[in-house]
Amino acid sequence: MNKLVLMVMGWLMITPSLQAQEVLSLESCREMALSHNRDLKTAALQIQEAESNYKLAKKAYLPSIEGSATGIMMPTLNLDLFPGMAIPEGPAIPPIGVESPGILTAGVFAVQPIYTGGKIKAVNEQAKLGKAMSQENYNLTYAELIEKTDEAYWNVIAVKEGVKLTKTYVEMLDSLESQMELMYNEGLLPLSEKLKVSVQKNQAVLEQVKAENQVTLAILFLSQIIGIEDETKYEFIDELAFQSSSINIQEGVNIGLAQRSEIKLLDNHIRINELEQKVTQADYLPQVGVMAGGMYLYGNNGLDNIDPIAVVGGTVRIPIFHFNESQEKKTVARLQTQKAIHERDNASEMISIEIKQIGYQLEENRRSIAIAQDNITQAQESLEETKISFSSGLNTTTEVLQSQSELLRMQFELILALKNHEVLKTKWLRATGQIHNPPIR
Repeated sequence: MNKLVLMVMGWLMITPSLQAQEVLSLESCREMALSHNRDLKTAALQIQEAESNYKLAKKAYLPSIEGSATGIMMPTLNLDLFPGMAIPEGPAIPPIGVESPGILTAGVFAVQPIYTGGKIKAVNEQAKLGKAMSQENYNLTYAELIEKTDEAYWNVIAVKEGVKLTKTYVEMLDSLESQMELMYNEGLLPLSEKLKVSVQKNQAVLEQVKAENQVTLAILFLSQIIGIEDETKYEFIDELAFQSSSINIQEGVNIGLAQRSEIKLLDNHIRINELEQKVTQADYLPQVGVMAGGMYLYGNNGLDNIDPIAVVGGTVRIPIFHFNESQEKKTVARLQTQKAIHERDNASEMISIEIKQIGYQLEENRRSIAIAQDNITQAQESLEETKISFSSGLNTTTEVLQSQSELLRMQFELILALKNHEVLKTKWLRATGQIHNPPIR
């Protein structure tokens, strides 16, 4: 019996730990989102692809080695065309059973470009810029994901705080309803006054249910971002708190224009288009290369074999006339560069406006928090005074309910302002290009 009691006690001690929820913080949610997000994984693959393209472009500086073989069967060949080779007697078309004369050539050659009009250098620079752009695209996806995760996380914290407020409000109304019940039973209060509190409490209970549903939906949305399936296993530990800090909007604009990935991407795009003009021009300049290798020639049916011979040579390709094609291509490349410059300038203006807008919102939100805090203090004082006056018969039930509702409204406004403050802080960091991540190698 004692043994059974000990087993039961041991199980009771273990069970709470088995049912304990896993704690999630803002940082842990960020890490989970980064490891789960498919767009970020795709951006990482694009970095690897750009790295491979860069390595491939560098190989254009190296010689290319190629082999070739050719076989020719010539039943009507006039072998007088090949001095030094024996001419078999007989008809031009060999009789049945006699092998036709044929030639087999085989060779291996190495070709090294010497001058390409700067094309190889320009293509390599484009590939290098492509690698940098893939990293900036990753940075952009990273920053946007951090902002999305933070907003979803603080929304969960805010709605959970809202549930706490509604529960407290329901408990307050429940206590007031009990007090009204006693006063009504003693004949000190008409039924209508008691019913006012009951109706208000029922409405508050409904609001509590809605708030709890909002928590469920908010957690579901966050779960989709961070990649968890059973959201009931997790508890979120951060709380809304205000820490005053000042920002310099103009300094933020300067930092953003220097660090935003969108600007860097467009700058690199401009540079790639400028290099494309050089690539286009190089296609219509002389191309110089050298080659070296060896070849072997073999002939049958009386043809003398030639020993392997070394081959060294050079090639020069000079474009002469292409119906003004080069000029048209260069015009297209130049126009594309100008378009990219306009896109960059337009993006710079829009980013400047965005940073200023978020900066103004932060300043406005700080004032909203301060006002909400003052309003809560005043609403609490007003509620206490109203309760005292009600006990003395100087105020009605409606005035007490209005005071309580006003306090609740002020508390909700503070929660909303605190949540917006946290979200705006992340938006400011993203807008000014200050959400950094380690480079992907």
